[in-house]
Amino acid sequence: MSTVEIYATILAGNLGDGWMDQNEAAEALAEFTEKTWKGDIAQMNTKRVADGLSPINVEIEIEVQNAEGHCPDTRIEGDYDESMDVESAITPSHKIWVDFCESPEAAKIAVDTSRLYDVEVIEDNAGGLHLAAFPAGAGNCVALFSELEQTASSLEADVEAAHRGDWEDWTVYRAEDPSEEYEWLTGQEEFNWRVIAEYRDGKLTIHEKWEDAD
Repeated sequence: MSTVEIYATILAGNLGDGWMDQNEAAEALAEFTEKTWKGDIAQMNTKRVADGLSPINVEIEIEVQNAEGHCPDTRIEGDYDESMDVESAITPSHKIWVDFCESPEAAKIAVDTSRLYDVEVIEDNAGGLHLAAFPAGAGNCVALFSELEQTASSLEADVEAAHRGDWEDWTVYRAEDPSEEYEWLTGQEEFNWRVIAEYRDGKLTIHEKWEDAD
């Protein structure tokens, strides 16, 4: 039995931010791809045997890289005619991606978009930092934190965490009525407040760098 080899690469950074962990998603996609191709190859060989041809032994190697950018094309190496048969038999990568995103495997590691938030970081005239979270796309403020300047070590990390709703362990002041307190805060002209960072439309924007005074 002859052997045909399939080489494929998956770049975790190309999968987008809809996953709890991009590397885990890339590994899951690799497993899903290999499973799909093995099923395709089994069907191909069943047909070959029925047609009086020898089955083709196919080895699959899928490399996952923690990177983003241009991804090398899938390579199929071996006897030319058999390689062409294998290429015709296996599901294209773009179709596998669609199937994977709709699969139970993907659902386990996908971000629940219903729990994502738009975020604003507000600095007042005394250097105080306030973080407000809103349901993504619309709605009133549903969480408001103040005194972040006392604990914040990375503004970007705090905004990213708030975007995911990961604030349960935060020890800073949390407003009991976030919508009312947000309206009060932003309604005080004497505070000379300004938005220095925000997460909207799936994008983090830092308008002004903030560094711990310590």
